[in-house]
Amino acid sequence: CSHEHILREFLEACVSNHPERLIELLREDVVVYSDGGGSFKGVLKPIFGKEKVSRLFVNGLDQLAR
Repeated sequence: CSHEHILREFLEACVSNHPERLIELLREDVVVYSDGGGSFKGVLKPIFGKEKVSRLFVNGLDQLAR
């Protein structure tokens, strides 16, 4: 698979609210770090694991942007 294809699949899973698909795309040892970039409140602690990261991207991005 090309990086572009995987990125498209990742974004589609996020915006279409499909955490199951996102979990399939992520590695078991995935970690998300975020500081918000000054635009919004970031995640204060790293997020570890496929299930937690998928929930962050599917459910949490909208809330973080507020």
